[in-house]
Amino acid sequence: MLHRIFFSLMQLILLFFSTVTFANQITCPSVNDIKNHNFNYWLPLYKEGEELASSHDVDQFRAHISEFVVAKWDKIYLENGHCFYKGDDPILEKIVFAQDAWRPVTNSHWTWINANALAICNSTNVEECGFIT
Repeated sequence: MLHRIFFSLMQLILLFFSTVTFANQITCPSVNDIKNHNFNYWLPLYKEGEELASSHDVDQFRAHISEFVVAKWDKIYLENGHCFYKGDDPILEKIVFAQDAWRPVTNSHWTWINANALAICNSTNVEECGFIT
């Protein structure tokens, strides 16, 4: 009996780790990706209202983007993974790139502001600010 319980427990543990291992990991689009119109399935949304940004504003954003600033994961939004950038035009303050993400990747760059509800990545390197989908 104890052997069966142990075997079942081991199967559950292996199933959990295989699910986590094979989960998709994504990162925010790099500045070069955005400049080359390769958003990698991220949506350019207006920060206010979370509506899709106009093609004119996206083109202006692409022309003036200079660097990645921060990634944020916020459970209250439908597309809860957000990527923020800066540049030399006010349009960069109005648009965020967003995508649905299950949770942030677990690493030292992510800080939980509100447990399991809000986290911010403290790095300006998109590779260190990953999400799990």
